[in-house]
Amino acid sequence: MNAIDAGGSKEVPTLTVEGPGTVVLEDRGNGKLCLESFVMGRSIGNAKKVGQFGVGLKDAVAVFMRNGAKVSISSSVGGDFDFKVAKGDFECETIHVKNTQPSTSTPLARSSSSGTCITITGLQTPRKLVESVKKNFLCFSPKRTLIIKTESVEVFKPLFDNKGKLYVNGIELAPPQPLFFSYNLTGSPALRESYDRDHNIKGNAFKKDVRPHIENALRKMARHAPYLPPKPKHEFNWKDVRVHFFPEPAVAHPLRQRSLVSCGITSSQNTSFSRSFSMMKTEQPDLTDWKMKYDTLHEKYKQLEAEHKKLKDEHKKLEDKYEPTTRQINELIDKYSREDSVPIEHKRCVDELANALKKSSDFNVAEVFVGGSYAKGTSIGKHSDVDMVVVLNNIPSDDHQYWLLSMLASLKERVDFPRTCVVQNTTRFALHLRFENVDIDLLPVPAEAWNHPKASMEKASTPFDRQSLSVAFSSSQVKYVKDNKGSAGVTGIIRLIKRWVKQHDWQDFKSKPKSYIIELLVIRAREMIRSEDKMELLKTFWKSVRDYKQLNFKPCPPHKVIEHHRPLVVDPANSMNNVAASFHWEEFSRCATDILDTQLKSFVEGISN
Repeated sequence: MNAIDAGGSKEVPTLTVEGPGTVVLEDRGNGKLCLESFVMGRSIGNAKKVGQFGVGLKDAVAVFMRNGAKVSISSSVGGDFDFKVAKGDFECETIHVKNTQPSTSTPLARSSSSGTCITITGLQTPRKLVESVKKNFLCFSPKRTLIIKTESVEVFKPLFDNKGKLYVNGIELAPPQPLFFSYNLTGSPALRESYDRDHNIKGNAFKKDVRPHIENALRKMARHAPYLPPKPKHEFNWKDVRVHFFPEPAVAHPLRQRSLVSCGITSSQNTSFSRSFSMMKTEQPDLTDWKMKYDTLHEKYKQLEAEHKKLKDEHKKLEDKYEPTTRQINELIDKYSREDSVPIEHKRCVDELANALKKSSDFNVAEVFVGGSYAKGTSIGKHSDVDMVVVLNNIPSDDHQYWLLSMLASLKERVDFPRTCVVQNTTRFALHLRFENVDIDLLPVPAEAWNHPKASMEKASTPFDRQSLSVAFSSSQVKYVKDNKGSAGVTGIIRLIKRWVKQHDWQDFKSKPKSYIIELLVIRAREMIRSEDKMELLKTFWKSVRDYKQLNFKPCPPHKVIEHHRPLVVDPANSMNNVAASFHWEEFSRCATDILDTQLKSFVEGISN
């Protein structure tokens, strides 16, 4: 924004969001930026300008890079500048800049014009940043009504909140007192000495260098000009301005009677004069026309007020029908964020069962790993199952179809389970137990596969072996979700969606999504919006489900056997596993369409409180 401050460019700079986390700032100044501009302790500035050229630029680059953003600058004269953090001749890290010839791929080069283009990437909330910056510049503000313009100041109509603003060369200052109109001071070099490079102005400098220009402009306005305040306030309380717009009524002089006598006016004449003067003061003008205008306007106002109330009621009905309030969503997310994901009875049952397995003399148990939502911290309390991976020594790592079922039968018969633990059934890959109202799945896996899961998966020759070995990746899956789910609010969103999935009446059981795909899609949504906006994160998740045919999420490079699959969600722990292929998407996608059409209303209604 130095181009605005220095008056070096008549064109308005552009400040835009160019993509996820990216902001581009471009001006049409002289573009005279050189390597010396970035050396600390040096300045190539003009003494007539505010501050030192390059000091604010260096500070801004440092602040952005300290917060994880990346900055690159392209100058029409000085070339391209790239920055990196490294240790130079000092013990601490410093910022290093590399100057190269101008690139032909930048917007500045393509437009073949002078100026400077600054690109900032890796920002968390780029749109919010751009909006907050634009508020400080007149050229980016909504179009204002110009009342009067002099050689040194422009006067604008008051804003809707009657809070005036003060600008110098289009850049906002913080005035030491409230203003009614808005003012933009231009043309006087002396003004630059009255505020610092951060555009802060002190009261004495305001009174000496700024106020005279404003007073001069206001005194040039007509006494009955539009947009004036009904009574003196703010700058209209300044003496000269107040006298111009709100002159005091004449007050009778205390020597009035003596003056009348000295003029030869008798007492009776004085009495008659006083009576006539009193009648003049009490005579009332004819207000009939004004009253008729007032009644007409008042009637019109009442009609507009009734129409406004009608529209407001209709809007409220539509809002109640289609849009849940942000408060409702936040309350549900906060509720499930604070909830302890693992009830006490689950912890006790898991510990007892793990001890029973380790003590069994019939099996060489190397480790008992508790995985799934239980370990990730995303389970939905007492409604969640518990996955227990039993790592066994001295069992084969291939041909699982020949020994896995017999191993499950042996676990069922020979492990000394706690007395209240009941075996429910045996599936192809797990032994399902019921332990004091807690559902637990025992999943046996060879120790060799557990210690070297990727190598074992590469060697697997049958689909049965690959599906059986997938539990060997449980530890890596748990670590990925815990490392990437972020804040407690994101955890609350994962639990909220899982609760909806559990309570939804699925027409096809194969359409019910697994917990792992939900966790990965929420993490993907968080990476896409790069913020903690809970409503936006939920909408992004459901948009991914609605448009599932376009899903292509690769937290790690996919194995060649799945790289062309669509939809594709690569398991970050197992590159051969496409998590998106674990269920049928059609019904889930239809639900997402309905949820988005009702602005999440049907989603909230589908969750029991």
